[in-house]
Amino acid sequence: MRTPLDVHLYVTPRCNLSCPHCYYDAMERGRQPADTLDLQEIGRILTGLCERFDADVSLEGGEPFMRAGLGSMLSTLDASVLARITITTNGTVRVAAPKAVLSQLGGLRISIDGHTDQLQQELRGVEVAPVLATCASLRSMRVAYTVRMTLYRGNVRLLRDIYSWLAANEIARISLFEYQASGRGIGQDQMFGVSSSDIEQLLSDLLRLPRPPGLELLTLNLAQRRVESAMSRQEELSDAGVGLLQLPENANCTINYNGTVGVSPWLVTASGSPDIFTSTHSPTFLDEIEQAAVRGGLHDAGPCLSRIQLRYER
Repeated sequence: MRTPLDVHLYVTPRCNLSCPHCYYDAMERGRQPADTLDLQEIGRILTGLCERFDADVSLEGGEPFMRAGLGSMLSTLDASVLARITITTNGTVRVAAPKAVLSQLGGLRISIDGHTDQLQQELRGVEVAPVLATCASLRSMRVAYTVRMTLYRGNVRLLRDIYSWLAANEIARISLFEYQASGRGIGQDQMFGVSSSDIEQLLSDLLRLPRPPGLELLTLNLAQRRVESAMSRQEELSDAGVGLLQLPENANCTINYNGTVGVSPWLVTASGSPDIFTSTHSPTFLDEIEQAAVRGGLHDAGPCLSRIQLRYER
């Protein structure tokens, strides 16, 4: 039986946006990072991880589709590898990968943190329209995607409006994540953080608000500090068709754009990682990852990792 392993792999540290809550603290678009793994090597790493482990891979940046040739590299991977990969993009650049690749991915997430221009500008510095155009393009290609939305002080109590927005824009899948003070967001809780009462109101809204008719999937991912609140309403949520799933505490592995390997996806940044234990340049790095996982050394005990998921699926 293969060891479960949650992997975050950063294909580039560069991004065309400068979001104030970026947990990776990405580099500006114009900077040219040194020592970036070449794409063929990234392909071999992905294949090796999926062959050795029961891997769930998040392919990220920066903005991943700013990495020229990413789609071509993904085209060389076996379908069994693609099925274990989720790509998160900000949706403001072209999703430069063939439809056949996009359709075989385990997931494709489009980050939209504001359903209005004002909210989207506050967290992402852009209007919503360009990202919705990307969503419409994917929909016309019949490529499934999920909107990934950060819940922060500006939108956490606006679920009714978000539902209306989803319906108006034919968005069938949404995944909600609470704002976490990590990376560039450290020290900005006062500006963006949500309170316990915000979460309680959100749970109440999930119970009472009618869902959009076209909604196929809604997930709400919460960290450890919110587990008790969610579990206390388990029966109500179940009656409303919302399931509670306590997420397994799998081993975590984070691979930065230069091949350094650490543990927590909330500690690595474009500038480095404090918990590096090996590098993909080591010929035995897969062995080292497995050994660390078996002895419990890849456990992320930080406050940011999702520990429970609320899930509505039609």
